[in-house]
Amino acid sequence: MPSLREEQQAETRDRLLDAATVLFAETGFSGTSVAAIAKHAGVTTGAIYSNFAGKDELFAAVVERHMQRQADAYRALYSAGGSPAERMQRGADRWMSLISEEPDYFPLFVEVWRVGLAKPAIRERLRKAYANLLAELAALVREGSQEPIDETTATQFALIVCSLADGLALHKILDPELVPDDLFGDFLRFTIESARQGSAQGS
Repeated sequence: MPSLREEQQAETRDRLLDAATVLFAETGFSGTSVAAIAKHAGVTTGAIYSNFAGKDELFAAVVERHMQRQADAYRALYSAGGSPAERMQRGADRWMSLISEEPDYFPLFVEVWRVGLAKPAIRERLRKAYANLLAELAALVREGSQEPIDETTATQFALIVCSLADGLALHKILDPELVPDDLFGDFLRFTIESARQGSAQGS
């Protein structure tokens, strides 16, 4: 059981990550200072340096936490059961709902890629976090499939789905009316069900 001090430190860390998420999305990595993050979180700058090596590590931790939360959410959705198409549709619908529920994430998403290209250390942290998310999604694909799928194929499928999700999210931010909320889920369900029908006809 964690001590009171450990619980307080974990709470402070979460507050810092929450504050950093908002400010990095609003003013970008370069435009956000450590002092501004501390002020937004209601703590001293010393609290940042007792939890993170600096702004770079805090930025990377924001990305890692968000991707882990995504993986946890998708596993919960998949565990609800249903056909592969139904499971994928639930996951896609959740992703599109994030645009309205977590408006800070998508500007941050764009900033993450920009900063990652400029800073090799952050890019490596981003690469690993994304690889972990893909591995989790690939495992869910294999678990939910009614036919055996090898790890490489499942990972490639997860990569395509994630890339499509990212692109649709960016288009929806630019022009919400262009991308209906159910477009992504309907497309995945149609794709999976069509592939199953084709496989059944060919066997």
